[in-house]
Amino acid sequence: MLKEEKLLKFNITLHCKGCEARIGSFFSKEKNVHHWKIERTAGENIFYVHANGITEGELMHKVQEAGFEVQPLKSP
Repeated sequence: MLKEEKLLKFNITLHCKGCEARIGSFFSKEKNVHHWKIERTAGENIFYVHANGITEGELMHKVQEAGFEVQPLKSP
């Protein structure tokens, strides 16, 4: 990870691989996002973002701008 890089986790509402591609095109343009992935499990889609220089709220806003519902997941 880069200095000051943080891992943020979100629960995101996705329906298909097309939705995942749409998120990818949105975040490939974001200079403060260094890596992201979506882990799809039974009934849940976890969105992992490695970023710096951007807040959790700013990331959530960008996901919402792309047309998806998102909730932060807090680590225990």
